[in-house]
Amino acid sequence: RDPAKEAERSAKIIAHKEAILQEQQKRQNARTSNSNNNALRKEDEERAAAFQALKEAEEQAAIDEAKQHQTNLANVKISTVMESPGQKLLRKFKENPFVPLGMLATTGALCYGLINFRRGNQRMSQVMMRTRVAAQGLTIFAVIGGLLISGQRTIFGKDI
Repeated sequence: RDPAKEAERSAKIIAHKEAILQEQQKRQNARTSNSNNNALRKEDEERAAAFQALKEAEEQAAIDEAKQHQTNLANVKISTVMESPGQKLLRKFKENPFVPLGMLATTGALCYGLINFRRGNQRMSQVMMRTRVAAQGLTIFAVIGGLLISGQRTIFGKDI
């Protein structure tokens, strides 16, 4: 439900009821001039009081609903802001552990390949560079796989 549409609908209902109340007040004014219709005047006053109470209750309900909607939005913002970078890293590692492992393998292969290159061991340096490329490719597949699984969890609401 859209709060803006609900508020607009409530405003239309209130405007319609106010028009009815004005019509009743016109009738009441006409009846008050005639002192013989005290019972009708009392009935109209009761109707007007009931209408006023209904109008106030609807306004309060609309205000309460808007406040609840704002509170829900504030809670969502607070829950996302309260997570520290370390907590976020740990959560992401738990969600898809293959990505950080792939990054570690890529970094390890790169560093070991550079060390061998500096030492002049071209054969091992070349093997490590190829290993680095393979580790990068596996890391990319892990990222894509994690996104697909996360998307399925979001869409279907299931744990896989």
